[in-house]
Amino acid sequence: MVSLHREESSHSNFALNQGSNPPLSSPYRNFSFLEFEKVSKLYEKIANCGVNFNEYIAPDGCLKSLPVYCDNRSCDNPECKKHRLYKYRKSHQAQIDRLNQSMKKPKGWVFTGYKYPLDKFTREFCQSKLLELNKLLKNSSVSEFSIHMEIKVYPKGHSNYGYAYLHFHVVSAGFRDLRYIRSRWKRQIRYEEAINKKALGYYVSKYASKTPVFNCELSRGFYHNLVYKLQMHRFSCSPAGGSPSPSGWYSMDCLISEVKNELKKDWYLNPNAKNKYYYKILESDPPPINEKLDSYAY
Repeated sequence: MVSLHREESSHSNFALNQGSNPPLSSPYRNFSFLEFEKVSKLYEKIANCGVNFNEYIAPDGCLKSLPVYCDNRSCDNPECKKHRLYKYRKSHQAQIDRLNQSMKKPKGWVFTGYKYPLDKFTREFCQSKLLELNKLLKNSSVSEFSIHMEIKVYPKGHSNYGYAYLHFHVVSAGFRDLRYIRSRWKRQIRYEEAINKKALGYYVSKYASKTPVFNCELSRGFYHNLVYKLQMHRFSCSPAGGSPSPSGWYSMDCLISEVKNELKKDWYLNPNAKNKYYYKILESDPPPINEKLDSYAY
């Protein structure tokens, strides 16, 4: 599924290099889960995920209608997960390529973390641990690296039911002094099986689309409150090619808006023009002050 939605802008209160590490969503937007209006908006977006359609002009010039996804991290719609995966790959492909080129044999590492009730985690705590790990690996990794935060919610029947587990997945060829890193991290560091270079892109990107299995809707609300616009991924390398290239798909809404703007410039802003035309496309827009529809030339 192609990505056709505008990415949300990033605004971080931490000293993060947003230019080289654009997150899926920007960090800090705090609100209480008990605020009814915001909770209602969340569930309205999830309920409408994939239901509505927008029209786009495809690269081949054909007009196509595609579903609109909410791209919310707490949404467990399988198609929405695929769309989030696509968006992340598109945004970070240049960095994934550089990550792949910097090592002959990519390796996966799990930096174990913290286990608390989900509602006890704070956004500041999660972000501080991401920055702490990034700083630690910056001087220790023998290659470029990436860090991916994951928050697992334990299901019913599990001994840790009611708790959530914050941990980090790291891709790196290795570390100069693993013993030193373990002493600084103060938690276990596990080595995963070697990653196939061809599958590295998916391995790195899958954490952007993963959604925990929630025990109840209250857990979904707490998770949404915690991760909404929170930066959960970090690359050591900046994209070599700059911004991702355009997909070649063009929104009809954007096209119509641009056409209207040009017509307004030509007609509304030039009331003394000799040739006046009636544009049906502008019927939905109110005329400017002191201009009447009956003065239009048909």
